[in-house]
Amino acid sequence: MRKLILILFIFLLTIYAGCAGCVPLGLYNWDTYFKIIAIVGGLASIIGLGAAAFVRIDLLSYDAEAIKRLAEAAKEIESKQTQIKNASDKIASLEYKKEELEVLVKKASMILFYKEELNRLYEKLLTLIHKDDELNNVILAIPQKEEELANLEDEMEENPEIKEILNTIQKAKRKTRAELVFETLFGSLIFKL
Repeated sequence: MRKLILILFIFLLTIYAGCAGCVPLGLYNWDTYFKIIAIVGGLASIIGLGAAAFVRIDLLSYDAEAIKRLAEAAKEIESKQTQIKNASDKIASLEYKKEELEVLVKKASMILFYKEELNRLYEKLLTLIHKDDELNNVILAIPQKEEELANLEDEMEENPEIKEILNTIQKAKRKTRAELVFETLFGSLIFKL
């Protein structure tokens, strides 16, 4: 339709120009020229108005297409913003994990340091124990006496009459231990009085 309007418009312009050239040549007089020009001008005006309507339709379709493109661009921008937000969240998460790992590495190094320190102290304790024969004998005797005590207690617990005797012994032990602690702590005071 546009091409037809364009062809008609060019044809009318050609007639207009051709008529203007024909008057000086004497093919037309001025009255006929003005009549032809009036008809051609009216037709050109009608065609121009029709063309304006088509231009408006084209502009509306262009506006609709532009709006569609803008909507697509807005969706694309929104998706990019979501991707950027997700990326920044991942970065923040990785930074937090990095800080946690740094703390864990520090704790792990402290654990290694304390283990080495304890090993050094144990080695020092062992050398001190080996140097002191009496202390070495006491430490070696403790597990042996604990085992003998456990065996005797097992034998005693099997007999119901002995439970009463054990309770009495336990009470006596507590008193003896209390007296021993008291004498150890305040023994020098007692002797001075």
